[in-house]
Amino acid sequence: MEHRFIFSQTIEKELAALDSQIRHRIVRKLLFWEATKIPLFFGTRLIGTKDRIRFRVGDYRVVCAVEGSVLKILKIAHRKEVYE
Repeated sequence: MEHRFIFSQTIEKELAALDSQIRHRIVRKLLFWEATKIPLFFGTRLIGTKDRIRFRVGDYRVVCAVEGSVLKILKIAHRKEVYE
């Protein structure tokens, strides 16, 4: 089953607000994970949730909701701020 990432407008704004090098690194990682057949292998399920998974990109975290083959990005933030 192929998975794909979906961005909302708020996530696009969060991503645009990041430094260009960090933004490029995150987008490159998302494309890599999407190209693999099993991107969930690279993520970690969040404790206490059934459908939430996080991906690590350096000091930043990408939190997604798993909806079948769609990974809906909920938040992109620094590791200090993402779980608040």
